[in-house]
Amino acid sequence: MKLFKRILFLYLASFTHDSLQAENVLHTFDAKAQQVSVQLEWAATEEHNAWYFLIERSSDGILFETAGQVSAMGSATSQNHYRFSDITPREGQNYYRLLLVDHNGVHEALGLTSVEYHSSPTLVVYPNPSAVGETVAIVVGEPQAMVEVYDQKGSVVFSVACGDPGKREVIADQLPPGIYLVKMRCKSTAKSCLLVVK
Repeated sequence: MKLFKRILFLYLASFTHDSLQAENVLHTFDAKAQQVSVQLEWAATEEHNAWYFLIERSSDGILFETAGQVSAMGSATSQNHYRFSDITPREGQNYYRLLLVDHNGVHEALGLTSVEYHSSPTLVVYPNPSAVGETVAIVVGEPQAMVEVYDQKGSVVFSVACGDPGKREVIADQLPPGIYLVKMRCKSTAKSCLLVVK
């Protein structure tokens, strides 16, 4: 596995203007498959003039699309740790490319990693716990699912029909503090979880 990642790095470095600088900036870059997402984590230093990290995704390791971005902390000395959740991974093998964008708009490729992902009939609510006023979203792993949110009195405070598995749906951003029950129902299964709003 270490040899594989090293080969991937050397392949990626051929597209950068300074492969040694890229290797010094990025210390780790890992991807882990979750139930309905892929968790990406990396550590970096020497983020001179850094603006943000750009995360790209590919199903073949050749053609990439933007998956998201994370603001850089910009420290030139300490090691910074970052995290990004890809809530729309492709079924099967996923390749992720990490790029650093500076304040001049210059893109520098830092690293490449991959993970195999298979969806499961699961309900994910995030962020959980959440704060009052924070946007709460859900992702379900089943097609044609119905999601309902109940308060502690048993009343439905929100409901939504989710057509496509893996699609992000916003529940609400104005839920008062409390504990809520989130239920997902479809033809083949039913799931539920608690949502805490502080």
